[in-house]
Amino acid sequence: MSTLVLDLVGDGVELHRRRKTDKWWLLGGSGVAKIIMGVGVLLGLLMFSFGTSTPTAFAAANSPSTTAVKPATTVIPLGKVVDHVVVVGHDVVVEGRVTDTVLAIDGNILLGPHSQTDLVIDLGGAIRTVPSAQTHAMYAVSMTSPFRNSLLVGGVLLLVLWGGWVAFSVALVAIPLVGAFIFRPWLEVPLEQLRQSVHRSGWIGLLLSLVFIAVMTLLSVTMIALPVAVVLAVLYLLFGVVGWTAVSLWMGKLIVRHRPQSQAHSRWQEALIGAAVAMMLSNIPVVGWILFVMLWCIGVGAVAQWLMKRNPPTAEPHI
Repeated sequence: MSTLVLDLVGDGVELHRRRKTDKWWLLGGSGVAKIIMGVGVLLGLLMFSFGTSTPTAFAAANSPSTTAVKPATTVIPLGKVVDHVVVVGHDVVVEGRVTDTVLAIDGNILLGPHSQTDLVIDLGGAIRTVPSAQTHAMYAVSMTSPFRNSLLVGGVLLLVLWGGWVAFSVALVAIPLVGAFIFRPWLEVPLEQLRQSVHRSGWIGLLLSLVFIAVMTLLSVTMIALPVAVVLAVLYLLFGVVGWTAVSLWMGKLIVRHRPQSQAHSRWQEALIGAAVAMMLSNIPVVGWILFVMLWCIGVGAVAQWLMKRNPPTAEPHI
């Protein structure tokens, strides 16, 4: 009997201990669960608020009613002295003094009767003044449709000119590289003419170019002689291509002539070096075109002398 009672008491103590342990884990587990649930709810609220606020802001920025949130007008009150005023997207009212620049982009500028300004610039709006306002210079650019169209046309034209100039520079280097292989049998005589006298080749090329231009201009006046003018233009262009190749080779030989024999360059390498130098000279601002014309005329003159040497005048027989 006593053993049974002791067993029952022992079982009760063990059950009580397990309940306390289970309760502690239950409380602990519920605490962790509460933390996890709280974090999840917080993240859910943040995501919900972000998802609802972002489209609203986007709609406000793209709806016709954006004037409701447009920034207020910037005012320089009377008696206030500032150095610079730069605003974007709204108007400016100047009643005080601005010692340097007032710049407004996509907004209007109003100069009050007591305002004192130095330089006033408005891009996309208008400048309104009263007779007593004091300013040194005002510039306004109205972003109207004709102005935007002109700006777009000017930008496209500038891009086309830039692309044409890049293509022209590439051609100045590519022509001698190709010509060094195509015209190789005929380049020795023009190169010898350039070694003997560059000035003479330049003068001959300049006179020949002027004669070609004059004749082609006269022939292009009438439709009947226009094909002849086209043929002369193609012939002159061929002279110029061969001459430019010869000039590039000549310049390349001058640059690498002091190299030792072990570091001698091939013909296409000399053409590449000379063409690169000629292209860089032609791209110098202001004087680049003058240098290009000089080199072109030198090449044309060297080719002309080569053609004259191929057909020397025959001596009349003595009777």
